Amino acid sequence: MKKYFSIFVLIAVFMPFTSMAQSSDFKVWSAVELNHKINKQWSFSMGQHFRLKKEANIVNPDDRILDSYITQTEVTFEPAKRWDISLQLRYYRKVDDEGKRQGYDDLFRYRIGIQRMFKVPHGNLGLRLAFQDRKSLNRQRFTDVDDWLDYGKRTKKIIRLKPSFEWKIKNWSYDPVFYSEFLRELGTPTAGNQSIRFGVGTKIKVVKNQSLSFRYFYETTNCTSCNAHVINLRYTFKTK
Repeated sequence: MKKYFSIFVLIAVFMPFTSMAQSSDFKVWSAVELNHKINKQWSFSMGQHFRLKKEANIVNPDDRILDSYITQTEVTFEPAKRWDISLQLRYYRKVDDEGKRQGYDDLFRYRIGIQRMFKVPHGNLGLRLAFQDRKSLNRQRFTDVDDWLDYGKRTKKIIRLKPSFEWKIKNWSYDPVFYSEFLRELGTPTAGNQSIRFGVGTKIKVVKNQSLSFRYFYETTNCTSCNAHVINLRYTFKTK
């Protein structure tokens, strides 16, 4: 029963958020990843991510259930103990059912991040600062402001700050992680948009070198119709 304790913690944290912002969307993200440790300083990962639409209607065949799928690669360098520098690349294939263009949009995003971990009583404290830039690969020449604003929805430069706390429980392999993340958009027609995420997660070992991660976060933004509850499931294979 011990390994289910972290799940109970997640549920206890999740419940208060269900009463927040009744107009909030509910989203499900999932991923399968392969992580490879090259040596003590370098590691590499690649994965496929799937995200469901915020209001999928499986009864109506005209409604697309899949919002986007993402192919991701990431390289991480550890220059010193408890320091990480990472470069993440993503290709998106995203359903576009808003604005002037309908169908699929192809996007590319890179993210550069630096993270520092600290040992504290009862666990580990982490602090990550990152910058990301996402661009549409379907860009075309626009002739008026409305067209540019519509395109601007697909172009995002964001700075992210994420503190986290991993609660280390003695004789336990399913330690919960609590985190928050601040995201602010820069340098686009929608610059100034910002959001805050409050989340919790845990990881369960399935078999040797394979694990299942479960995360939940609530995202609140200064766009009143964009608040969301997000469930994130990830299956990971590790190699050396």
